[in-house]
Amino acid sequence: MFDPGLVYDQLYQPYWLKAITKLDDTVGSIEDRSQRLKDCFVSKFNLMMEHSVPPATIHRECLRSAAPLLKQLKSNRTCFSCVRRMPENVLSCGHAFCDVCIRIFGTPVSRSEYRYKLKECILCGLGSITKTFKPPTASPRILSVDGGGVRGVVPLEFLKMLQSALGTTCPIQDLFDLALGTSSGKNPKRLHPSTVLIEFIGGLIILSLFLHRWSISQCSQIFDALTKQSFQKEKYGSGSLVKRVQHIVNCWISDGCYEVDKLEAALQLKFGEHQRVFDYTHHSTSTKVAVTGTLISDAFPVIFSSYNGAMARSKDCGQLILMLLCWSI
Repeated sequence: MFDPGLVYDQLYQPYWLKAITKLDDTVGSIEDRSQRLKDCFVSKFNLMMEHSVPPATIHRECLRSAAPLLKQLKSNRTCFSCVRRMPENVLSCGHAFCDVCIRIFGTPVSRSEYRYKLKECILCGLGSITKTFKPPTASPRILSVDGGGVRGVVPLEFLKMLQSALGTTCPIQDLFDLALGTSSGKNPKRLHPSTVLIEFIGGLIILSLFLHRWSISQCSQIFDALTKQSFQKEKYGSGSLVKRVQHIVNCWISDGCYEVDKLEAALQLKFGEHQRVFDYTHHSTSTKVAVTGTLISDAFPVIFSSYNGAMARSKDCGQLILMLLCWSI
């Protein structure tokens, strides 16, 4: 068994010193604080060994003692439970945790293998979440929906047939570990209707099915309503000959026939004005969701996702964006 003081000196103190030197020294010297932290580390280790207290219990108590500070800290890039990994799961209180911490501090759900429930947020005690993990021996199940098809009918009809074959007791959302949809990421002032439907339909299907847990029939009805609200020919294409000519000229100049404001208003109404892709959902889902897109400036590829990557990415593989509003794809 290694000496806990030596473990602290070799593994933890260098990183602590690197972090503390970036802050203002307002409470004692760095050496004094380092020694107090070391003493605390050793005492917690002795408590674990002498009284057989589980490490998770000790860690939970340490977090609770710092609750007044931690409950104010929220991040989509760092799990504040372990401060080692990026978070994957957002609770209703706004705090986000990695999968490992959900397993450690959560409780296994009876009669449901690889399913854990975190009854309360370990930082503030308010939020909760239920998470189902992919079994280690199972291959990943991936659903990819592009924007092709006549007015988005093809992917929706295919999914409807698949759901019909599965039956009503087996929601299609529970069968996939990763769901991806395409989206151009463009946001011009005016849009051509066929372009909008082709570029946005894949992303909207994925967000509707897996983040909002809408049924396929609901998706079809909502997309039909969006089409009617956003692309009304009467406003631009009817009327006198002069109005028709003006409409054609405007379409040619702006490279689009319909204003995007009406589409955005309709999407905000259906998806919510402040709901983000990486955010808490009222529905228990373990499917990772991603929507592809490109930047307007240079067509650089981006991924709008409900998850963080476990490894660092190379600079030329695209950009990961977590805080995108659902309606703004």
